[in-house]
Amino acid sequence: MWPKLVHSELGLYPNAQQLDPSHDFRLSPTADRPHRLHTMTTPDDTAQTWREVADQLTGAQIAQLERLERDEPQTLLEMAQQWAAENMTSAARVDLVAQPAGAVRTFDWQLDSTWFRDFEGTTRRAGPARVQICGRQLPDGSTRRWIAVHTRHLDALDAAATRKLAAALTDAADEIERLS
Repeated sequence: MWPKLVHSELGLYPNAQQLDPSHDFRLSPTADRPHRLHTMTTPDDTAQTWREVADQLTGAQIAQLERLERDEPQTLLEMAQQWAAENMTSAARVDLVAQPAGAVRTFDWQLDSTWFRDFEGTTRRAGPARVQICGRQLPDGSTRRWIAVHTRHLDALDAAATRKLAAALTDAADEIERLS
């Protein structure tokens, strides 16, 4: 019998379990375990534990199961098989999506209510600040871009530094419009 499952930012989990809302579930590109989606043709319904289908899960899903490991093993196996089945139907589609135009760095695909991946675009230096284009891509290839300003101290700019920052922001805004 399958447990009642509800959607979360990690996929599906039994409604009896609570997620820690302060936990950041994004996948780190520097993590020691690769977090890639695996394309497969059939889910493993012969597995005895959830770890036997771990290669078919995302890193965030594995982390959730590891936190819940003290629970009933059969429930965890069923959760893993459900996630693997979802990944199987979605991963094949997202792996074929071209990198966004202007992306300098793309991150792994993640599943929230839908699949997405974040990316970084060009960066401009403007005095004490870095002006960077960032974005998010959906499985249909559509993107949303924004500008991030990174700096330690931006509280007292002189006229020249202000003009440099304004020019960098204008250039980044122009680039976003060209890419849209």
